[in-house]
Amino acid sequence: SDGRAEAPVALAVGTDGPRRARWLARHADGTTRLHVVDPLDESAPQAVLDIPGDPLPGLVDLEGTLAAWVDGGGDPGEVRIARIGRGAAPRTVAIGGRVREVHVADGEVLVVTRVGGRHRVVRVDRAGRAGRLWAGTARPRVAMGARWVAVAAGKRVLLGRRAPLREVRVARGRVSGLAVHGNRVAVFGRRPVKRSRATVARLWSRS
Repeated sequence: SDGRAEAPVALAVGTDGPRRARWLARHADGTTRLHVVDPLDESAPQAVLDIPGDPLPGLVDLEGTLAAWVDGGGDPGEVRIARIGRGAAPRTVAIGGRVREVHVADGEVLVVTRVGGRHRVVRVDRAGRAGRLWAGTARPRVAMGARWVAVAAGKRVLLGRRAPLREVRVARGRVSGLAVHGNRVAVFGRRPVKRSRATVARLWSRS
């Protein structure tokens, strides 16, 4: 937002090649729209496309033309997936429980949901099929890249392309963040460094 009461509020941001930025925004009239801009050329026309439904802030992600979200008017255990600009209605995928996180990468959707006292990590592939990759009591940290998925539950870090994910390493402390590309995962955590604490990243891989 630029500070105006009627200014649109960004819900998700992505890129489309090296020259175009995409962002989903909630407007003052209640509609959600996809904006496509060239940040290097302010004179270039901005494309605006309406998004069906009511994506919830914090439960929406975007990559290229693919968007996934939990809809405010729908079931909290369902995720809606759409290729924006193609005119087709969003696909609704039942995940179960209450969805806590939504991530989009490489044409697929990764979801963290809570069912009772347990959490599940579920991947929705390009055909719309949902498959569980991990389940446990701890709320996990997750990342997806190059169709590999990393999950950190407490100190355990798991990685793989399909279930069951394999343990890569046990971290020294609680994991605060992950990034993954293929069989390499970067693990972030707070560690004591020279009488203070700092965020340290370690790079691990799986054969």
